[in-house]
Amino acid sequence: MYDLVVIGAGMSGLMAAGAGARKQKKVLVVAKGQGVLSLSSGCIDFNPELLEREEGSPYFKVQDVVEESFSFFKGLVKRCGLNYVGSPSEQTRILTTLGTVKNSCLVPESMFLENPESYERIIAVGFKGYFDFSPKMFLYYAKKSGIFPGLKETEEVYFETGTITVNTTWLAQALARGNLKEKLIAFLKPYAGPKTLMVFPAVLGDLPEDRLFKEMEDVLGVRVVELSGGLPSFPGQRLNKALVSTLKEMGVNFLFNAEVIGYKKDLRQVTSIKIKESGGRVREISGKAFVLATGSFWGKGLWANKEEICEPIFQSKVYLPRNFAEDFNFLASGIYTDEYLRPIKELENLYAAGSILANSNYLKNNSGLGLALASGYKAGLLALGDREVRRNA
Repeated sequence: MYDLVVIGAGMSGLMAAGAGARKQKKVLVVAKGQGVLSLSSGCIDFNPELLEREEGSPYFKVQDVVEESFSFFKGLVKRCGLNYVGSPSEQTRILTTLGTVKNSCLVPESMFLENPESYERIIAVGFKGYFDFSPKMFLYYAKKSGIFPGLKETEEVYFETGTITVNTTWLAQALARGNLKEKLIAFLKPYAGPKTLMVFPAVLGDLPEDRLFKEMEDVLGVRVVELSGGLPSFPGQRLNKALVSTLKEMGVNFLFNAEVIGYKKDLRQVTSIKIKESGGRVREISGKAFVLATGSFWGKGLWANKEEICEPIFQSKVYLPRNFAEDFNFLASGIYTDEYLRPIKELENLYAAGSILANSNYLKNNSGLGLALASGYKAGLLALGDREVRRNA
């Protein structure tokens, strides 16, 4: 029997599992897919000002663990060599592939843009045959953004990879594994100089431990920054790989390609969930506590048809916002919980976290992954009976 069973492998599910592993409990993560974290920008958006304006926001139930959960997250990914910069109390500016400026909270070190006013030159690096990034368009809008008041010179350069057509996956892996990295550095040396910023699409390695941007900075003597945007998202993939890898090292068990199709209870306790594995095998998994972190519509934590929207596993009651079909209000759909993040009062050992929570409209509160991070962490602690967290809830 597991001490904690987490259903879902997105940010909230992984953080709930991390909270359990931190307490040296026996934890299992069950997921139908790989979660949508690897499709994210890799940045942790979190905006308390917007969250505080939202009536019924889950933020008010997790604000007591925000600092602690963010610090724990940074420690988890750092174990795989992935450094994050920032704090939940302030916004950090990053650049996108379109040349626009985006605010986030925690960002990968490779995207962190410190003191943009100090740069006088920007070199936008493209790759011949790679059409997912336009250095020319980036520079056009970056100059208009006003974030570089001291900018005097810009230049777009294109590196020849030796391949006619280049895709993001091939490029990231080739730069990390082969001799293409040395050729790229040699190509860029003539463009290096004082007060110079070199920007790249986010292709500088595909694994969390890849530190190509740092290697290039050391050799070239300039600041190297990856830009946010585009799919596949390697910053998102690096983040997902770092969390899963670290949690496995901490003893967390994972069961992917398994759909939860039901549960059993005894009095006011969930005793087990019924899963269907990819080969069709059906079996039960017992646990002392459970965290529901299956996401919203994207993760199929909520199902919708012409008649209703439902939470399919435990049949939790789903809140539907007013003006459901207008202005992306449907993204606020979700399940309400008590102050202990329990969605069903008749099930005392079931907790919920992430975007399945009602009023978690990430487009309006600009806090998708940040809210998932904090709520997942707190749900994991509550599920394992953390007295201090329960006392502050």
